[in-house]
Amino acid sequence: MWNLLTLLRRPKAAFGIAVLVSLTLIRIYAAIWPYDPVADVDVARIFAPMSLEHPLGTDQVGRDILLRILHSTKAFYFPGLAACALAAVGGIVGGGLSGYYGGVFAGAFRYLTALITAFPRFILILLVCSIVDGGMYLIAALTGVVYFPQVAETVYRKVIYFRSTEFIEAAKVHGLSDGRILFYHILWYNCLPPILKHLLYLFGYVILIETSLSYLGGFGVQEPLPSWGNMLAQAKDYVLQGEHLMFAFGPAAAILITILGLLSLGDAINEWGTR
Repeated sequence: MWNLLTLLRRPKAAFGIAVLVSLTLIRIYAAIWPYDPVADVDVARIFAPMSLEHPLGTDQVGRDILLRILHSTKAFYFPGLAACALAAVGGIVGGGLSGYYGGVFAGAFRYLTALITAFPRFILILLVCSIVDGGMYLIAALTGVVYFPQVAETVYRKVIYFRSTEFIEAAKVHGLSDGRILFYHILWYNCLPPILKHLLYLFGYVILIETSLSYLGGFGVQEPLPSWGNMLAQAKDYVLQGEHLMFAFGPAAAILITILGLLSLGDAINEWGTR
């Protein structure tokens, strides 16, 4: 099994883990801290400057910007995990069985993944959302579906390579079942790092999709519920009018740091597993 200490010594991994742990702690905080985004309106403190009471100031209706940034994690955290679970199951099972057994199933599965890949991801998600009125879990499910071919292709190529290696042939001679060989010896021991890389990328992609749709309006998270995307959409006009920059900088920095941290951790895990 891999040595975790060698992973933690990598700056990209340390940064990514710090971001992921911080994101999880913020989500826990948002779940237990009482905050009503509808009631948090105070016209007496519109565009209040940064202070101890409001570290990032307030927005155009007097709502605390920092609290809204923190509570925006509700919009994507669990939907992001759901998208990762969907892509993992489809990609690992489909790609693994296709690579190990081949045949008609492999041909049909790879045709399906090629068909999904042929459509631009964001356009496909936007098209379905415009037809079906669904919330963030629908968006997350669509994101998992359009992303799982990448997981499946990575798993397929890895399994194709390992299924004919000497240690797999030896495992077959010793009477190990196909399921144990495929899911334990090949997938768990030899394919886990690239799979984790793709799932971290997917989590970041869910955040990007959610913020983009919320920014555009009509999809994603709508006012008065907080989202990094709709906060940016509201901020753009007021910032141009000379209001304090934290109105836009706060959610923009949150998006940038979070996605960069997830991508950095994914790269570090992949490099660590293929050293």
